[in-house]
Amino acid sequence: FDIVNDPQGQLGERVIHALFVRGDVSPAEEAYAFTFYPERTRKLNGEISLIGEYPKSFTMLGLYGRIGSLASNSGWPGVKKLDLAEKWEKDLSAGAADLLHRVEEKKEVRSSTGEIALNPDRRSVCVVTPKSEVFSFDGDMTGKVMKATGGAPYQSLALISLDGKGLKDSSRILLLHLTDVVGNKLKYSNSAKTVLESWGTMPILYRHAKADLELALPGMKVEALKLDGSLNGEIPARQEDGKLKFTADTAARKGGVMAYLLSR
Repeated sequence: FDIVNDPQGQLGERVIHALFVRGDVSPAEEAYAFTFYPERTRKLNGEISLIGEYPKSFTMLGLYGRIGSLASNSGWPGVKKLDLAEKWEKDLSAGAADLLHRVEEKKEVRSSTGEIALNPDRRSVCVVTPKSEVFSFDGDMTGKVMKATGGAPYQSLALISLDGKGLKDSSRILLLHLTDVVGNKLKYSNSAKTVLESWGTMPILYRHAKADLELALPGMKVEALKLDGSLNGEIPARQEDGKLKFTADTAARKGGVMAYLLSR
């Protein structure tokens, strides 16, 4: 889908790039492969859109480590092959098996590197790496550098180093503040918002959200950014006990604020 008129989609791609293309999130050491047997595939029956999918529980292993497929006559260094026609769960590490158990019980799960945590009760995601921290949450959430309190409504915050250094040593950091973006007079036919009747018109509307931030980044200046990356004025901030404190408010500037530059 085209995101040329979706500023949140564009900024969200920057977050994904930092985490997984730039490589802020460490690759998992554990890796599991669905073993592909040609002779079994020829015998598959059922709905064509479903028979090519991994079993759900195998897919959930992607929350813990690396997953993929390997032919029965091939292998790959460091990858454990699983025969999903057998009791494959017995071949998992203790950590991977515990994750599947926690998924089944809808408890918080954490990747094998410890950098990504998902909590279904809170509907929250917390990613903490040396060069970036990302929260999707409402209420309060704490990382190693960033602490957010009073976040409302549901929102995402992404703190990303721009100079390749770790957050604590960086002199230029991008802070993204994302909520919900829709067209004016967007219309759904039901309260669950599953059937769209109209995309709406310009201008694009941005949902108001606020969060009080405390960053272990002393001595930094906070400036709002326009969507073209130009500066849009300094944001009031204070230094207390070696922490930088300010309120991220999407309504801090006319037209909304989705990004800030932190610099020293």
